[in-house]
Amino acid sequence: MKKISFEVEESGFYGAYWKNKNKSNSALIAMLGDDPSDYLAKTCVKWLHKNGVNVMTMSPAKRITDITITLRSA
Repeated sequence: MKKISFEVEESGFYGAYWKNKNKSNSALIAMLGDDPSDYLAKTCVKWLHKNGVNVMTMSPAKRITDITITLRSA
């Protein structure tokens, strides 16, 4: 599966476009979980490709990988 990734900073949203290797005139936008490239998204993409659909997987926001904790004293 060939994928084109989109980042919030550059494109304004977090997602991936998965082009079906077979010619298709249909597409679906799928909002699944918190990462457009996780197991759930990839499984959905594979199933939709078998049914002749191009897929765009999107997430509401990019996953937070670094957590910063700031402690304030009263």
